[in-house]
Amino acid sequence: MIREIRGSDCQAVVALWNRCLTRDLTTEARFAAWLFADADFDTEHGKGAWVEESGGQIAGFVRAIRRELPNDRLGTESSLGWIPVVFVAPEHRRKGIGTELLEKALAWLRENGVEKVWVCGNSGSAPGYLFPGIDMDVYADAKGLFEKCGFVTDRQAVSMTTTLLDYDPEYHEQVARRGGAGEGITIETLSPASVMNFFTFLRTSFPGDWNTAARNKVKAGDFSRVLIAWNEGEVVGYCQWEDDGHFGPFGVAASMRGKGVGALLFLESCRRLKKTGAREVWFNWADPGAARFYGRLGLNSTRTFHVVRKDF
Repeated sequence: MIREIRGSDCQAVVALWNRCLTRDLTTEARFAAWLFADADFDTEHGKGAWVEESGGQIAGFVRAIRRELPNDRLGTESSLGWIPVVFVAPEHRRKGIGTELLEKALAWLRENGVEKVWVCGNSGSAPGYLFPGIDMDVYADAKGLFEKCGFVTDRQAVSMTTTLLDYDPEYHEQVARRGGAGEGITIETLSPASVMNFFTFLRTSFPGDWNTAARNKVKAGDFSRVLIAWNEGEVVGYCQWEDDGHFGPFGVAASMRGKGVGALLFLESCRRLKKTGAREVWFNWADPGAARFYGRLGLNSTRTFHVVRKDF
């Protein structure tokens, strides 16, 4: 039996989640924040998240998302839908449960006007984002399920990391500056005086959830973990990070890419992370072009994902 999720399912769903998604463990508190506290989730009716119940036990779970609130200036992106996660208990696999759950989610999205569905996201700012797509090292069986339901691989993405214990930002900066790259670029910490320029840059270059993430930093007064790059009086790039070494969001204006701006931002953030005692720098998502950029700066791939999509 497939039915909408209830609050009382939380413990059982999380327990099954941790059995199935062994590289992406969660807690009841984190699950509740991710699902029940999400403004895009209908807590009154539970629509958008379903469980498969078998013999009184939760045998599977799926979540589907369509935006209820605008994605900054991109609006609700009404033609797009997302399925960030689906899983089935190992002992219940190959019985059609995964297909039933996925088809339930797809039917709901289609009924609500969605024309393209992403698993797990079309960008790092996708709603409900947990990881870019299907981790082919541990969840490869899921790819067959999605292909059965008409999904195709859109592209690949990787997670990357490097230790900061012996990392030498100065060496990598010397390499990055060869040929005059980075000339005229100034990197500085975001300040109250530069916030207007910063958000003008974001509005133009990166409309969407990155604006929300940056606003949250400013609203929290957390200026010290945001860097901006200036060129001829204009903000042309930025990055932010967390004390655990998580790097991003990170972006450079299209007209300034390939000119050393991104390298200078990343390397300065590494210097500051090292000073706080962070042992590594890491992020969840890089498309192939970005992965080559980070590889030149000494980062290594840790996970490989297939980003898949279905067009109705």
